[in-house]
Order: sequence, then C-alpha cells, then structure tokens
Amino acid sequence: MTGFIKLAPRTRRLLVAPVLLALVIALLVPYGAIAVHDLGVFQLDKNASTAVNPPPLAAEDWDLICKANPTTCTFAPGYSIPSGTTVSSPNSFVVDPSESDTDDILKGGTKDDNDISSWRWTSAKPSPPKNDITHGYAAEYTCNGTEPNSIACSGTTGDKLLYFGGDRFSNSGSANLAFWFFQNRITEKLADGVTDETPGTTCTLSSGCVFGGTHKAGSVPHDPNNVGDILIISAFGPKAQIQVYEWVGVGKAPSPCFTNACSLVPLIPATAGQACEDVSFDSACATVNDVVTPSPWTINQKNSPANSFQPTNFFEGGINLTNLKLAGACFSSFLLNTRASASGDAELHDKVIGQFGRCAPSLATQASTNATVTPGTPVTDTATVTVTGATNPDDAAGTITFFLCGVAAGGDCSTGGTNVGTGTLANQSGGTTTDGISVATSPTVNDGTKTGSNGPLIPGHYCFRAEAALTNYSNPAPATNSTTECFDVAKIPTDTVTTPVDGSGTPTSTISLGSSIYDRAVVTGTSVGGDPTGTVTFSICGPIATGTCTSGGTQVGSAVTLTSDGNPSTYTSNATSIAVTPDAIGRYCFRGDYSGSLVYLASSDSSATECFTVTTTSSGTSEQNWLPNDSATIFTPVGTLAGKVTIDLHSGTCDGAVVYTDQTDTPVTATTLGATVVTNNTTFKVTASNAGTYYWKIVFTPNDTTFATGFTKCETSTVTINNNP
Repeated sequence: MTGFIKLAPRTRRLLVAPVLLALVIALLVPYGAIAVHDLGVFQLDKNASTAVNPPPLAAEDWDLICKANPTTCTFAPGYSIPSGTTVSSPNSFVVDPSESDTDDILKGGTKDDNDISSWRWTSAKPSPPKNDITHGYAAEYTCNGTEPNSIACSGTTGDKLLYFGGDRFSNSGSANLAFWFFQNRITEKLADGVTDETPGTTCTLSSGCVFGGTHKAGSVPHDPNNVGDILIISAFGPKAQIQVYEWVGVGKAPSPCFTNACSLVPLIPATAGQACEDVSFDSACATVNDVVTPSPWTINQKNSPANSFQPTNFFEGGINLTNLKLAGACFSSFLLNTRASASGDAELHDKVIGQFGRCAPSLATQASTNATVTPGTPVTDTATVTVTGATNPDDAAGTITFFLCGVAAGGDCSTGGTNVGTGTLANQSGGTTTDGISVATSPTVNDGTKTGSNGPLIPGHYCFRAEAALTNYSNPAPATNSTTECFDVAKIPTDTVTTPVDGSGTPTSTISLGSSIYDRAVVTGTSVGGDPTGTVTFSICGPIATGTCTSGGTQVGSAVTLTSDGNPSTYTSNATSIAVTPDAIGRYCFRGDYSGSLVYLASSDSSATECFTVTTTSSGTSEQNWLPNDSATIFTPVGTLAGKVTIDLHSGTCDGAVVYTDQTDTPVTATTLGATVVTNNTTFKVTASNAGTYYWKIVFTPNDTTFATGFTKCETSTVTINNNP
C-alpha cells in the first residue's frame, strides 16, 4: 500500500516472529498472526479513497462507507464516486459541527475510566481547534477468504474485523483521540428521565447534560463469552500507535490498574500498540495521513485546500476482534473523543456519537390467539426481542408499546391503530439475561372486565403492532403482520323468547274470535354486550292444523325497536307487536325475528309456545209461529146440494176483525158423504207478539135458499206461545 507496503505478507510474518513472540508473552490475552492490516478487506493506507490502492492489493475504503450513508455523508464536488457497494455490516458515518458554539463537547470532569452515569456533555465550541472533530466513521467486516488479494485472510477466514476513523478541523498541535465501542445503545439526553434527544439539541444546563445507556462490563480475567465495552486510544500524529482496553467496571480491574478508577483492563497496552506503518504486529494498528490528502466528502479544515485533509488531520485504524478474543461482542454505538493525552483518565474535549448496529435486535410478535373470539374474551400480544451478533449478548431492555388496528381481512397494522398500552421487557422464561432474548406482553384487549380501548371489541378483524423503545440497543423495526398478529371478534349469540299475550301483557294461548292478541319478544344478551339493541320483526301463520311458523307467514306491522328492561343484571330487552285480531277460528302461530346488532347475533323464536287458538261459542233464540188453517165438510141427507162457502179468520170475537180470508163464495156441492173445503193459509202467522184467541168463521149458503138452508159455524182457537231464551 502507498507509503509503507513493501514486503509480501508471508515474508513479513517470518521477519516479525521473534518480536511477536515477545509481545504475546507481555499481553494479557493471546493474539494471532497478521490479521487486520493488508488483508485485502479494507485499506488502512492514510487516505479515504478506494481508488488509491485498487484490487488486487486491497478492496474497500471510507468512500464506500460514505456512499453507504447518504443521509450523513455528502461527496465532495468532482470526487469520483466508487462503483459498487460496501460489504461492511454494520457501518456508520457521523458528521460533527466544526467551529460551532452548538457543537456538543464533553464537559470538564468527564473521564473515560468513570462510569457513563457520571459523564456530562454541554454545547460549546471545542478549544483549541486541534481538538475539534469534524467526522467519525466505523465499519465491520467478516474475513471470508474471497477478497481480491490472493493471499487475503490466509489463516483468518471468518475473523471479525473492526475499522474506525475520524478527521479533525485543525492540525495546529498534537492531539490524542479515543474510540469507545459500546454494546448497549448510548445516546445524548438533556436530563435523567427524559427521552433521548435528536442530534443538534443544545444543552444549556450549567452542570452539563447526561448520557443515556450503560456500560457492558466484561469478566476478569477476560472471557470471550462475556466481553465488555472496548476503548481504543491513539493519536492524531505520526506513528499513531494504538491501545485497546476492555471495560470491566469501576474497581473491578486487577492491580496494577490502568487508571485510578480501576475500570479498564489492557488488551493492547501502550507499550504494545502499533502504527500500521510498523507491520511487526497487526492484530491492531492505526495510522494518520502525513501529506495533504483529498477528502471524498465535503469538509472544511483550517488552513487547508477545499475538501482536503491537512497532514495528521485524518485518522484510521483497525482491530481484529477475533484475534483479540472480542468476536463474541456486538456493538450498538460508538463514541469518538479528543483528549489531552493517551492516559485513561485524560481530560476530554470534543466528541461525536454514532449508532453501530451489529448487535442487532429484531422484534417478533405473536398474539395470544389467531382464532375467532367473542367480545369480552381477553387477547394479548407478546413481543420477543432477539439480539444477534454476539456470543452472549445482553438481553434487550426497555419497553414495547402495543397498538391495535381494526382492519379488513388480510390486512395488517402497519400504521395507525389505538395505543393499548406498554409492556416492560423481561428475561424470557427459562432463559438467562445474556441469551439475547427478552419478552414483553401487552395489556389485555377485548377484556370483559375493562372499559375503553381495552374493553370488549365490536365484532371485526383486528391486528396488533408492536414498537420497541430500547434503552440498551437501537430500536428494531416495528412488528406486525397479517397472520400471527391478527384475530377475529365474532358477534355474541343471543336468546330470543316470544310469548303471545293479551292486552294487559298476560300470556295467553287462547282467545275468542273477534278478540285481539299480541306477541311479546324478550331478547337476552350477556354482561359483555349489555342490553341488546336492534329490532324484532313479528310474523303470524294460520290458521294451521299442525307445525309452527318457522318461515313465511304474514308480517305483523313494522319492525319494533327493542327497549331495555332497565335491570342492569339481566341484560335483556323486549319488544311487543301491534294487536292482531284474527277473523276466523283455528290454530295460529307467531314468529319473532331479532335483527341482531353490531355486537349481537340475530336470533328468533318460532317454537310451539308461540302458538294460540281462536275459538267461538254458539247461542240462540227461538220464535214460534202458528199458521192457523181450518177445514169444513158440508153434508146433505139425500142427493146433493150446491152452494157457496166463505171461510175467514177473526180476532176478538167470531164477528171481530177479519185477519185472514181464505175462501170467499167458493162453490161447493154437498153430498151425503160430505164435501170438504180446506184452507190454505201461508201468510198469516200467530206469533208471541199477536198470540191470543182466534175464530174461524165458516158460512155455507145454498144456491137455492128457497128450499134449502145454509149454516154458519164459528170455531175458537186460543194460541199461547212461549219462546224460551
């Protein structure tokens, strides 16, 4: 590589073997062979341009990291943007204000060797300018053995490689810098208990503002399965030797301590750190530019051509995490600071924080049921946060906020919804606090014992969404989907009972023809749904000999709106039909059909208890009448005698008023045997109203009155008529 790559990697390994052996003995942890520099993975070559040392000698450089972070990194005008994309995962590029009173710097008294809880930051212009950071960047790679250099990663395939860098505003003096790589998420906050602030927030507190997040402490002695946060110290200057320390907690480091706080254990102490120019040891190295170097990104530096790095203003370095037994760690955040010296408790100046997500939490959710429930059946959502990227990552801590959406079938709760509460992440049952798995459960929804947004739901299709607010990692993407997060709420069944009643509301099964009858429906719900609402439609069938009114029939008026019975413990409502007055005797049956509601299913009753009979009784009066008739037989002793007969009916007396005349001068010839004349009355009736005594008067007059005589006869009939009721 330009400036100092002169020996083939294999030759270099042979030359430095004695020196390596001595260094390994001196360090607290063993190291491998050359394993971060000249691997064909990333260029540690005192510049940020991929094009300076193109393949096959090397692969990527910081301009590809700039390209991967377009929201924070802007390429300088005219810079030849590299083709392709970086294979780094993760990576970060952070811009820091320069020469600005709104820059965020570390407040006096803040020390790297003290716990984060004691750290403070404030808003001020860094002083002097040599301590003013303008950018910070980091990237991680996995050595896969297929890099452009044919000998790249030889013997180190699968190693985790961490690269980091930064640039500053001025080179007017020497300066030291340090990189923290945190396994928990570290952020700026204004004060304890407040939400993490966005970049650019100004701190006005005289005591300084705080940081959010905590250190992850490693074990003593060093345990690859329990790695702590890493502090890397170097210099903005020639021969930028590198030091690497692990955080184990205040007072936990063995004697002799690196600082008074006894919180840091050296993995590569100052006596063993290497500049990349000195390739005798390469598990970690650092370097700075020694000439004016073009910058891929826009930058303003003191006394420098536009978009160029003055000598010693550009720093980069790398460590082989695997060689240093750090591959089991995963990093969520990094912090670059400038400092007065390489001491662990040196005075600190400017800083920049970046989020760095290899230790990546993912969020998965599962509703307690994906089936169909009725309103009032509690449902919860469980969120599981799984942290990957480390051997034994700390479980994610923080809260999960749950939302519930009513959506169409097949949809999800990607946006919107109702906030139904939060759950606190806790260790999963049967797990450990370092298996990277934590869970939180939502408050219940559709709960029959609650009201408001968590109370019973109206029937429909619902889906959850979970959003994480983690305190020790960056937040994963919200979780929702159309399968594991969804469930259906069905309508509640109801019971409808209908009863024929009379006008007073008394149940009846029989009425007389001409009387009216009503049908009364009682619809019963549940405590969850409350008193049913809706309407009841009544129908009647009949007369029918058998069966009930299960279908058809004649609708009885319009649908009737249910009315609550007013009893808070029965959950019933009722409706009564209009009056029905059958016009024929026989057997009739009602049917009541409840319409249902948003909460309740429809129901009906057409049972035999809905049937009634219409009957009638018979009575009568009698009125007798008498049709009076008579007959007269006229005799003569010898021979014959011709004459005329008159027969009529009188009232009162025989000579009273004639009420009926039957024969008037009717010719007749009497004989010795008699000649009979019979009346034929069909018109005059004797009834109860005119009953009494009547007289038939018969008058026979011979034709020859000189020699023969006639006769008159009066017959009496008394008629009594008694019409019993």
